[in-house]
Amino acid sequence: MPVTADGRYTIDFLGPYDWPLLFNAWDQASQWSGQVGNRHLARAVKVNAGATTTFDFRFRPAVAVTVKVRGVPAGIDSIVALNAITGDFMGGAGGLPGDSVTMGLVGPQLVKLLITPRDGEQRWVGGDDFLDAQPFWIPASGSRTITVDY
Repeated sequence: MPVTADGRYTIDFLGPYDWPLLFNAWDQASQWSGQVGNRHLARAVKVNAGATTTFDFRFRPAVAVTVKVRGVPAGIDSIVALNAITGDFMGGAGGLPGDSVTMGLVGPQLVKLLITPRDGEQRWVGGDDFLDAQPFWIPASGSRTITVDY
C-alpha cells in the first residue's frame, strides 16, 4: 500500500471486521500491528463500514540476525525467514557473496529459515519442509547469530 511522506496510508478493500495489519518498509523489519512478528498476536484494527479508521504505527527496531551457513560451495543466493507459527514471510536477504547474510527481524518471535544457494536447490534448515524445519528464537532486542550446516 502506498504511504505518503507524512506516514499516512489508505486501505480501501477491507470489510467491517477487526484486522491485523502487516507493515513493510525497505529499511525496517516487517511487523504486524502491535509491533509483533506473529499475526495471531497482532493488535487487531477495527474497521467500520463506510467510515475512516485511524491507526498510528511506528516500527519497532529490528534485531540484527546474521545467518552463517557452513558447507555452501558457491555462496548463498538468499535466505528467507518465515514466522514458525504462521508461515508468514518476515524478512530475508539475498544476492550476497559468501556464506553469511544479515537481515533485520522484529523480535521476539520464532522463525524458520529457507536457504537458496547459488548453485543448488533450496533447503529448509533442520528439516525437509516447513513443518519439519528447525525453529530459531529471535530475541526482543539486540542481535542474534545463527550458524547452520548446509
